[in-house]
Amino acid sequence: SFNMTTALYCFQLCSLCYLLLLNRQTFVSPLSPSSLGSKKIRALSLDVTGTLLATREPVIKSYHDAAHWSQLSNPPSQSELKRGFKIAFRKRCIESPCFGGVEGISGRDWWRTTVAQVLYHANPDVSHGDEEFDRYFRRVYQHFGSPAGYMVLEDARNLLSSLQGESSSSSS
Repeated sequence: SFNMTTALYCFQLCSLCYLLLLNRQTFVSPLSPSSLGSKKIRALSLDVTGTLLATREPVIKSYHDAAHWSQLSNPPSQSELKRGFKIAFRKRCIESPCFGGVEGISGRDWWRTTVAQVLYHANPDVSHGDEEFDRYFRRVYQHFGSPAGYMVLEDARNLLSSLQGESSSSSS
């Protein structure tokens, strides 16, 4: 079933590939070394949300706060935004997979259309002008496009520190 965790995972899955090159030393970590065999790890790819990062606050709260910050007329409630996000995100992932990559559009354009659909599905009876929507979209997009929207998970911090130590010691 669809939930916000699934949405965030999908959002970030295509967004970042953490690449770590380990040159001369066998990887040592709390991960199960026996499952890795005796081979050296050359690269490690991780998804972001739920593995490395978490949003500082629920996504819907961020959308709601942006509506008030941008002075959106007739701002939808959090429950309306939750419903709208669920519908719009699912629909956009089917219509335009890989955040527009299949169509060759930018991620920003993909999110612009998605956020417009979130507002529409949150309250189909309310229409927002271009300038009003642009102000709202800019706030949402900038929030999730900046480090302020996320926090590093403690386990991830420990893992990345451990990996960085391995990388440093292997290059000596």
